Amino acid sequence: MKTLLILLVMLTAPVSARFVLANKTTAAPVVLSDKEPRHLRIAINDLIEDVRKITGKTLPTAIFPQPGSLILASLDTTEGRALIHQLAPHIALELEGKHEGARIVTIGSNLLIAGSDAQGTRHGLYDFIEHDLKVDPMHRWSGIEPAPKPELAWETLDRTLKAPTFRYRGWFLNDEDLLTEWKTGGGPRDIDYPFYQQVVAPEVIDRVLEAMVRLKMNLLIGASFTDLENPAEERIVQQATRRGLNVSMHHVEPMGVSAFAFFNYWRSRGKKLEYSYSSNPEAFHEVWRHYAAKWAKYPGVVWQVGLRGIADRPIWLADKTAPTTDEGRGKLISDAIAAQLKIIREVDHRPALPVTTTLWMEGSYLFRGGHLKIPPEVTVVFTDNGPGWKWLSDFYETPREKDRTYGTYYHHAVWGYGPHLVQAISPQLVHSQMSEAFRRNGGTYAIFNVSNVREFLPGLAATSDLLWSLDTFKPGAFLQQWCEARGMPEAAPIYLQFYDAFVINEKRGTPDLLDGITLHEGERIAGALLTNKNGSLYKPRTAEGFDGAARSFSHVRSTGEEPPPQLLKRLEKQLTNLDAVLGAADKLRIDNAAAKQLFESNLVGQARILRGICRWTAALAQTSIALHGNRPADAKRYTQSALEAFEEIRAGQAANTQGQWVDWYRGDRKINLNRALEQTRKLTEVL
Repeated sequence: MKTLLILLVMLTAPVSARFVLANKTTAAPVVLSDKEPRHLRIAINDLIEDVRKITGKTLPTAIFPQPGSLILASLDTTEGRALIHQLAPHIALELEGKHEGARIVTIGSNLLIAGSDAQGTRHGLYDFIEHDLKVDPMHRWSGIEPAPKPELAWETLDRTLKAPTFRYRGWFLNDEDLLTEWKTGGGPRDIDYPFYQQVVAPEVIDRVLEAMVRLKMNLLIGASFTDLENPAEERIVQQATRRGLNVSMHHVEPMGVSAFAFFNYWRSRGKKLEYSYSSNPEAFHEVWRHYAAKWAKYPGVVWQVGLRGIADRPIWLADKTAPTTDEGRGKLISDAIAAQLKIIREVDHRPALPVTTTLWMEGSYLFRGGHLKIPPEVTVVFTDNGPGWKWLSDFYETPREKDRTYGTYYHHAVWGYGPHLVQAISPQLVHSQMSEAFRRNGGTYAIFNVSNVREFLPGLAATSDLLWSLDTFKPGAFLQQWCEARGMPEAAPIYLQFYDAFVINEKRGTPDLLDGITLHEGERIAGALLTNKNGSLYKPRTAEGFDGAARSFSHVRSTGEEPPPQLLKRLEKQLTNLDAVLGAADKLRIDNAAAKQLFESNLVGQARILRGICRWTAALAQTSIALHGNRPADAKRYTQSALEAFEEIRAGQAANTQGQWVDWYRGDRKINLNRALEQTRKLTEVL
């Protein structure tokens, strides 16, 4: 203790010196008490690796401070509190009582990164790495590495990270087909579903988690239908909490139990039970207790409550004895939530339990209609409309209760409709919607469906910035700044042009011709042609029997109601827009090799994939029109054009699979371009 006091006197003595992190002769010690949590040591390892890339020097680590140190300390540890009070008592007072706040400040020849809590200290360190070392938070996804420098030194630094605007800020790895099969070694899954047969590999999850903490996110839903009984799936939760992230569950798996986990649990016990809460609630209670005990082992779990069916469907589509009225269905779900809260309190003894329920599909209209009773301590999470990225009507019409907290579930990606392989959402739109959420008391929780992550780099960066500091985020300037920081400033207008290239459905005011829905429109036309050569069986997409979706989204979602001639007109308009985007991109010259590759993969390759899909669907629409007009020769020619459209799709994929990204599309099971190609080949043979 005496030695420490002497060092503290030395550190606080007036010194006219710069803080030198690294140069040819110096490598500053990185100081962290051994009482601080492990995730801070992992963050320090990231810093050390970044500095090594930039300067070639390796920073040492230490427990006690000395002059010329980078010191990390958290107010919520005894040692950290003492150190901050000794070095800068005014900073301790400034941070007291804050959540995830931090201060980055030079003190003599030292740099202090002080956090109001350990998460704040971590955020402060990664903020320093991003803004002062100029390291791209998503460098393992973008390929942009920091520029080499002979020295990293500062005369003075003094920056405050206020408590974030949104309390919980998270990613949901949903429909993660590319992530699961890009690398092997994740382990198998036992799930009766045509997707998700493999768990995402540990090295890939580590890339995801590193990007999240560098972006100052703090919450992960790590997979679709997570089952902690499978060690390979539980590993994702373990990796996330090791990084200091909170963990939660998707709305299809309340209490960490999806229908698939329910069946697996009882099958392992020699029983085959119906998925019917209305007729056998005790079976559900047993499974919920089992999984609640497993989830409660992890620090910072955010609970999800509710009752859903198999896959992402309303409960009554699986439970044949469920009530048939809104009142009865609402009561069934309300009773389940009450039972779940009782179980949660048995295993989690935190004084203020974070519990959420998501108003997805049936939840939105049942709650708005007063049929779904949600206890006041549960955070109510509103959802957007999927493709369209605007809040559903219940978001505006549901009165906010004074003592309740609210949150949002928002999509960067939506399988089936898209975006999935091709990004589409602009930072301006995300900002406008999250501003609406915050104004309506929605700052407690914000989870984003990010699917396979890599497709949405600028959108995810913008999201992290605005969730952290909504009042200072400048949506009009973000893309320019993002592109400049990655060595391609001239690319920003082309990104904006690309986001504006999607044709808007005039009836709904939302974009329809995304990668998923455009491909599925083509598949429906091709399927009708294969069934009946004149295509007369082509029918609009419907949601029969799926009243949760139909009633929630009918006014905002495209359902493919257009016959081929009308669809063709809108496809031609979008193709003209995409031609203009790719024409502008072709003229752009980027000297930096890494920046050029990022632009080619993140924008040009995606635009070519989308243009190829649009050309394919347009050619099939023309085939259908020609056959209806009794022009078989034209129909044959258009079908050949559909087949040729895949050449552009593959060219776009090739741009995205260079170097380390080989096999990126190996797991394409959701959009499933190979299925569409095979369908086209069959149609070519038939015609």
